[in-house]
Amino acid sequence: MKKYIFIGVAFFILLLITMFFVTNRKVINKDNEVIMIREENDDSTVLLKYYPENNYIVENRVYFSNPNYNANKKENMVVVKKVGDIDEIWEITQYKDTDSSFKDIRKIYTGENISNPKFIPNKDVISFIKDNYLYVLDINQNEESKVLNITLEDYEWMDDVNVLYTEKSSDDNYNIMKYNIETEEKTLFRTNASEVSLSSNKEFLGYRLGDNKNIVRIESLDAKKVIYEVKNDYDFGKFKVSDDGETLIASIYKLSKSKVVKINCKNNKQKLIIDSVLPSTIDWKYVK
Repeated sequence: MKKYIFIGVAFFILLLITMFFVTNRKVINKDNEVIMIREENDDSTVLLKYYPENNYIVENRVYFSNPNYNANKKENMVVVKKVGDIDEIWEITQYKDTDSSFKDIRKIYTGENISNPKFIPNKDVISFIKDNYLYVLDINQNEESKVLNITLEDYEWMDDVNVLYTEKSSDDNYNIMKYNIETEEKTLFRTNASEVSLSSNKEFLGYRLGDNKNIVRIESLDAKKVIYEVKNDYDFGKFKVSDDGETLIASIYKLSKSKVVKINCKNNKQKLIIDSVLPSTIDWKYVK
């Protein structure tokens, strides 16, 4: 009899513990998600997914690189797969209720030396870097166009015709340029600036200030003014600004040390996300 009482009590305690963890488990908001790629020594890649609201990170070894969220369908990503010496651009999506399994939707393009593919807003058109040039591909018409030479691989679409990118001037300074793919007009957008990064809602601009690798400026594009200047003891690598312009997810490095941090732009305080990582890609999606 005592044996059955003991089993009953043990079962009841286990049930209470289970209910406690289920009740107190944080619900992960997957509509607010940051993706990063960590390249391994064996040429494989690890996808890091970070959820800022929960300070929660998931790591998965994946078969692709250069992921960016689809600007028109943010549950999907556009990625590069390596097949021998050939690069393939794919649109993929993640299976629901899993953090590790992805489904191929369609192969978009095949070529060599391809990086940083992105969907252009409001169009079934992608852009990518190939041999230091920005290309645009109309997927439905299968029409490929060489647009312009790019000094650095960072670029951002402001809308469906205007792209921001970094250009090195004749006096060896970096400037952010704006190029209209319809009118082919190029204009100076910001002087003494590089490493352009836009929030997912296209309202806030982040960029590195000239040769100061440890300073990132945040601008409100609507107000047309600098709202924050974020300084760090480390140099900035890749970074992405939040949709309210108040948070920066950034990789930072100094000598052999590197890490990814979440920075409050108001007070410059930072929280460690993951140590000893210098991602080759950072993108942030926020779905209201």
